[in-house]
Amino acid sequence: REGYPLDLFGSVVAGMAIQNMWLVATELGYCCAYDALVCSDPRHAELVRDRLGIPPIWKPLTAFSLGVPERMRELGPSRPPLEGLMYEERWGNPYTRLAFRED
Repeated sequence: REGYPLDLFGSVVAGMAIQNMWLVATELGYCCAYDALVCSDPRHAELVRDRLGIPPIWKPLTAFSLGVPERMRELGPSRPPLEGLMYEERWGNPYTRLAFRED
């Protein structure tokens, strides 16, 4: 559409679509992968268009893979606590979860 800043919103719309596809696919038991870097370089975008037969008027923004897992992923170590990664209000002021506050 004339005057519509599509380049500004294209990645946002693609992100929303990918999020919804990812949520539904996961609920149905599929595995997903997302790669924005594959299309960020115009040379790679051209290779993707050629490989997939996408017309040159289309600009690929990202790659989203969907499939059936051969085996389930093994869980890695647990995440570190938030208190060691986040600060409250200012850098260096340790974050305290609401459940642990003495207010």
